[in-house]
Amino acid sequence: MFFIRKYKKLFILIFIFIIVINLDIIADDSNIDVNEIFKIHSMAKNMPITWPFEDLKGTYIIRNSGIIDNPLTDGILLLTGIDIFADANSPVIATANGIIVDIRKSDSYEYEFGSGLTVEISHDYGFVTIYINLSEVFVNIGDEVIRGQEIGILCENTFFNEYFLHYKININSAFVSPEAIIIR
Repeated sequence: MFFIRKYKKLFILIFIFIIVINLDIIADDSNIDVNEIFKIHSMAKNMPITWPFEDLKGTYIIRNSGIIDNPLTDGILLLTGIDIFADANSPVIATANGIIVDIRKSDSYEYEFGSGLTVEISHDYGFVTIYINLSEVFVNIGDEVIRGQEIGILCENTFFNEYFLHYKININSAFVSPEAIIIR
């Protein structure tokens, strides 16, 4: 059981890969409706399960969701997302197909400590992804984006003096820890 829990994301990725690669074989050898298989594949493209950087090399989580020291006060802060380190000016990509619903200057609201721009994307099934600490964006409100499309460039967060993307996932307006969803 431990083995299955530990490698759950890998099993899911392998399962999706097998379905996509072997559509004809599966359809020919069984009573499975090919349209149902395409529907599953389409659902996966619309769910934010991928890493927000195309190049995984040199990117890693520097702060997980949870309570952290507040850089503006001596207090603490609930981090509702993850901070992902990346090189300066790294392109940030959409993690699923969706529609750009907001682009705004980052501020002190919801941990957006005033560095750069924030992009918010609405996806199917109640998912919303939020990308914070962008110096430049390549999309506009109302644009449709596809998984892997560049949406902006990473900038330095002036409160931490680090280059990182603050990445958040909400489902039906409730925060969900990205670590539980992302497959890397």
